[in-house]
Amino acid sequence: MTTTPNHTDALLGTRLTEGDLSAFDAIYNLYYEAVYRNALSVLKDAAAAEDIVQETFLALWQKRETIHKPENIGGWLFVTASNKSLNAFRRQARRRLSAQPVDSLPEIAYIPTDYELADRQLKLLQQAIDSLSPQRRRVFELCKLEGKSYEETAELLHISKNTVKSHMKSASESIREFILRRPSDALVISGLFTFLAVIPN
Repeated sequence: MTTTPNHTDALLGTRLTEGDLSAFDAIYNLYYEAVYRNALSVLKDAAAAEDIVQETFLALWQKRETIHKPENIGGWLFVTASNKSLNAFRRQARRRLSAQPVDSLPEIAYIPTDYELADRQLKLLQQAIDSLSPQRRRVFELCKLEGKSYEETAELLHISKNTVKSHMKSASESIREFILRRPSDALVISGLFTFLAVIPN
């Protein structure tokens, strides 16, 4: 993220924007699990989640030259995957409900996949994470953006699993409150709130 970015991640992001395929492979290996877990939490389907992973990383490569903050690849992948997953969920829901009378269909929000929206989401998410304390921020980044489990995060930071749980709960609540206090619209915050609700175990 924009906060205390890992030097290696920042270097990989910079190399990616320059078209370095080996940097892309390294980013894929680093963030695959986080993107997959988040997609699976929404879609509840392994094959569909894998499709989202491939679509997200394909978009990363195609849009590499337009990424404004290469040190923030984790955040970019987070918001891009969230929008793609929510759109896939919307399509799945409409297919399942297509045989029902129109009057009985629930309203399903449309989450566009345009990159202008993703950029607005990313900026808001960055600001919210920047508002956290350093330790809480690092726990959130490891668990949410890098897909680490509580056990893995506790080992990396040399703290207890219960401390990680406490930091994650507080961080998620603080980020939600921060987002709600900022003027925005439902399209910007809906994807973020969906994924903030998914807590690793």
